[in-house]
Amino acid sequence: MATTGDGLRERKKRQTRAAISQTATELFARQGFEQTTIADVAREAGVAKMTVTNYFALKEDLVLDRRAEIIDRLASAVRSRDPDQPVLGAIRAAFEHGLVRRDPTYGFLGRRFAEMVRGSAALLASERSMLNAQEQALAAELARAPGDVEMELAAAALASVFRILYYEGRRRLLAGEPTDETVSALRRLASDGFDRIATALPPALVS
Repeated sequence: MATTGDGLRERKKRQTRAAISQTATELFARQGFEQTTIADVAREAGVAKMTVTNYFALKEDLVLDRRAEIIDRLASAVRSRDPDQPVLGAIRAAFEHGLVRRDPTYGFLGRRFAEMVRGSAALLASERSMLNAQEQALAAELARAPGDVEMELAAAALASVFRILYYEGRRRLLAGEPTDETVSALRRLASDGFDRIATALPPALVS
């Protein structure tokens, strides 16, 4: 059983990690991602360079600091759903939940953040790999056995709705569309997208 001291240490680590990420993101937005070094981040955050690298293995992780959560999002929705809820229903609910919360991992982080990511080849590549890993995690959750191509195809279809609308949300943000209008548009597009792929999914995932 964890002691109170253990709990305090873990909370302190989370707070330190979040503070470093916030500082880094603000610095990258001001100076540019490629133009800013880990040493710059450490100096701005008031910590040692080794402290930064202990918390973040890659420079890109300072920006995409919720990478693990995003990768696991769809797999977690399937894993934690009620026994009588179809997979498609769980994925739909997960998308809607994020919209209602204006979840920052859906792109609701502001224009400056979106411009910073779009302007960095390294961040765009990291973002693409993250969304690809999200699809792979969902496929692993759905698979009935190794090499289950049917479920890999299903995962690709389901994850594609999230991926496409993730980028569409950013496009609308950078075009200056109000957040409420973007949410309404994404909700409509998601409903249409999920309806369209439902006919191609294995029946067990739909009902």
